[in-house]
Amino acid sequence: MQLSVSISILFAEDLLQIHSMHLVYNEDFLVIALVIMHLLVFSLIILLNHWRAQNKRKYVNLLERFLVDTEKKNLAIQKSEKKCQLLIDHLTEGFLLVNDKGVVLLSNARSSIFLGLPPEKIIHQPLPAWLLSGSKNPMTLSGNIRKGLNFSDQLQVMHGDKTRWIRVKWSYHPTEQGEPGAAIVLTDITDRVECEEKIQQLTIESNEKNKQINCLFDISDISGVPNITFEGIFERSLEIIPNGLKFTHDAWVEIVFEGRRFVSKNFRETPWNFIAPIKIRKKKLGHIRVGYLEEKPKTMRDAFHLNEKLLVKNIAEKLAQVIELVNMENKLRECTEKLQSSTTKKK
Repeated sequence: MQLSVSISILFAEDLLQIHSMHLVYNEDFLVIALVIMHLLVFSLIILLNHWRAQNKRKYVNLLERFLVDTEKKNLAIQKSEKKCQLLIDHLTEGFLLVNDKGVVLLSNARSSIFLGLPPEKIIHQPLPAWLLSGSKNPMTLSGNIRKGLNFSDQLQVMHGDKTRWIRVKWSYHPTEQGEPGAAIVLTDITDRVECEEKIQQLTIESNEKNKQINCLFDISDISGVPNITFEGIFERSLEIIPNGLKFTHDAWVEIVFEGRRFVSKNFRETPWNFIAPIKIRKKKLGHIRVGYLEEKPKTMRDAFHLNEKLLVKNIAEKLAQVIELVNMENKLRECTEKLQSSTTKKK
């Protein structure tokens, strides 16, 4: 009995000891689990901070690279603007940028020369009046400064005591604020205009010389007209001579030869005339006198140009040759007829 009780007590103590050990194991497991969880959380925090740090460094690098690129671009833009401004300043043309009110927003050094004004009197000032001359000027037509604007004009201006020709070209160019505006390019075309005027003058002179040459040829051809009389020579000459003069339709002609006088249909005595003698074998037998019905621009203090005077003198000489040639032909014809007549009588 006592033995069984002792065994029961020992068994109970063992159970209690086992239960106590089981509780201890459970508590240790919980502690270990908590420690592991804390370690995991701490590791996650460390990893998250590391990831954030990496991303931060990445973004910082990107930002630094972006700032460097932006600075390079800004420097490039500044250099480009300086070069552009330098190019504009050294253009042979004047350059103006204006708004739709005609106020100058930008100009270069060349435009100051063209306008004859210092830069401070050009920038933020209205355009000079002479640039706005002409009924087709964009500033005189309401709403004409718009996209597609392309207008060009030539203006004559005085620079000191010299006359200059300026070509003004307008084209649409919005302002920095996006409002309507225009870019104006001023080009000195004086040399070109003067060259064109010289070419035109040379062309006129060439045409005048052609007229004079044709006139002399026509006078020479008179001698080739069969059986022409002296009256026919002079009447034909009255028609031909005005064609060689500068103002053909306003010219009159008078021919006097051996006391006989021939005049053109429009003849009227005027003070604007020139006379050339008709000489045959150095003997004056008459003259050619030409004149204009109305006063003409005077050249060399006379109504007639030097070339016209030389032409009239040459016509007088050529006419004398024609008269002498026709006279010789007439005498030859008379001699031939007499010879034929005498030969016929002998037969």
